[in-house]
Amino acid sequence: MQELLRLVHESLPLSSFDGSKVSSSGVKHDINTQEGIRARNSMHNRVKSDLFIPAGGRPNTINENNWRDYLDADGKPSSGLIVEGANLFITPEARQLLFDNAGVVIVKDSSANKCGVVCSSYEIVASMLLETDEFMAVKDELVVEVVDKLRALARVEAQLLFREYKKDPTSALPPASERISRAITRVHDAVLAHFDEVCEEDQQILFTLIEEHLPPKLRELALDRVQQNVPLAYIRSIVASSLASKIVYREGLQFTEALPDSNLGNMALQYLKQEKKVQRLVHDVRSSQLPNKDDIADLLARGGVMYPCVVGHEIAGEVTLAGSEVTDLKVGDRVGVGAEVWACLNKDPNEPCSACANGDDGYCPQRVGTYNYKYKNDGAISYGGFADYVRVAHEYAFKIPDNIPSDVVAPLMCAGTTVFTPLKEAGIKPNDRVGVVGIGGLGHIAIQFAKALGAASVVAFSRSNSKEAEARRLGADEFVNYSDEKQAEAAVGSVNILLITADAKNMPYSTFLSFLAVRGTCIMVGLPDDDIKFNAFHVVAKGAKFVGSNIGSIQNIKDMLEVASKKSVRPVIQKLPMSKVNEGLQMMRDGTVRYRVVLEN
Repeated sequence: MQELLRLVHESLPLSSFDGSKVSSSGVKHDINTQEGIRARNSMHNRVKSDLFIPAGGRPNTINENNWRDYLDADGKPSSGLIVEGANLFITPEARQLLFDNAGVVIVKDSSANKCGVVCSSYEIVASMLLETDEFMAVKDELVVEVVDKLRALARVEAQLLFREYKKDPTSALPPASERISRAITRVHDAVLAHFDEVCEEDQQILFTLIEEHLPPKLRELALDRVQQNVPLAYIRSIVASSLASKIVYREGLQFTEALPDSNLGNMALQYLKQEKKVQRLVHDVRSSQLPNKDDIADLLARGGVMYPCVVGHEIAGEVTLAGSEVTDLKVGDRVGVGAEVWACLNKDPNEPCSACANGDDGYCPQRVGTYNYKYKNDGAISYGGFADYVRVAHEYAFKIPDNIPSDVVAPLMCAGTTVFTPLKEAGIKPNDRVGVVGIGGLGHIAIQFAKALGAASVVAFSRSNSKEAEARRLGADEFVNYSDEKQAEAAVGSVNILLITADAKNMPYSTFLSFLAVRGTCIMVGLPDDDIKFNAFHVVAKGAKFVGSNIGSIQNIKDMLEVASKKSVRPVIQKLPMSKVNEGLQMMRDGTVRYRVVLEN
């Protein structure tokens, strides 16, 4: 052993081993003897270990003809985990056979050896940017920084690889490694092809990736030399590789593979531009005087909008594909989708969910919204109704009653559910008077549902008289302009249930609460941008309740559709083709919509 350690300490090859150090009962074999060659070529089959790393040459050492030699008489492998180095030590066929028959987990060389390739790239760039004496002066520091970079790269590669494995533990890892490599190459090639079409300003945004790519010391000493010392083709390749890796590792394979080839280079650029916007916003927040500015900045940095983002959360369409375990829907069924596409539904005994167990799946902490959320099981991003196709858990695709047209049912899936749920849960009694504040996208549907659920009278509250006629046509028995002091005073104590759907700033909540009768209930579904203020006397003195409500549960949505079908609750809509989406959005900003814009594709 001491002789072997000497070779290590002096960095000498095994051929320098002093034969006199072999004991009288020992035998020395090297690669110049047949026994030495046999021992070398079969060591991986004989030596038991937790981890095997084939890092040398000898391609096809383990192949489809001899893979069983890697297993002992009981069928157990020499090592259950293999992390490949290079040179295809194991053939693709043998990888699959070892996984299928012995459960051997193999991390393919295309994943395991990426750090080697990147390390070589850093060597080349350093040689272009630094003189020899400069390099030697910072070599030790630079090596530490490069190792840190390589660790970070290995980490994100492993994280993505095992995210893919989690989706299907019955699949071997090497195919996922190959998909990762193909995805990065595909985006890289698209960015390169798009470079000449990019304006000067956007090229400068792309070149910021060079700064991210370089280790800190190299950046400090020679960032200003890159344009002069590094060939343009090499710079572009670094930029393309960096952007492609950023997108694939962060967003995953499903996201990247779904991006169309036709516009992939531009989409990658837009992804980077949006990231830069978020970074600038985070910087501005940290530099501001906002309360809790660091918490806000961290939230923005971690979350925010995930680009590309496909919006749209009130959807009506047809089932185009159903999973093998879906029994309640079939291809061709007409369905509606609201603001939620997945919840845990308390199905995992290891992670009990009290919200879902109580039928409150709309409040599930793991819920996935219809767009710009990540699915918890595979990390994929949810895309909304502006897309050609959407992914939805079957529980959240609801069959549409035959007597409700698709264009009319779409707004019911969120707006309808939002107002129906709290009215249903409030338990409207035959003598109850129900008030609705705000006659807009939510309020005009709330008036109809209040009537449909049996309210004795429905009172519409608005800040002007402009919507009185419309409110009465929708079913309101009375109308109150709460900006008029006399009308507001006359309405004090007049309703048992008050639903606030308006979301304007500086609304008179004390006035609204004054409208409640004793033991009345005020429900907020509108979300104003400012903090609300009210006199607590109006709640305490009447023994009233002031509550909020978000979206509805699966059962509430089913009940809502049934009531809408039987009682002819219909939203007022304005239809536009999907090509005029920007016109529809401008109508929303201007407040001219009556009352929901429906886009048809």
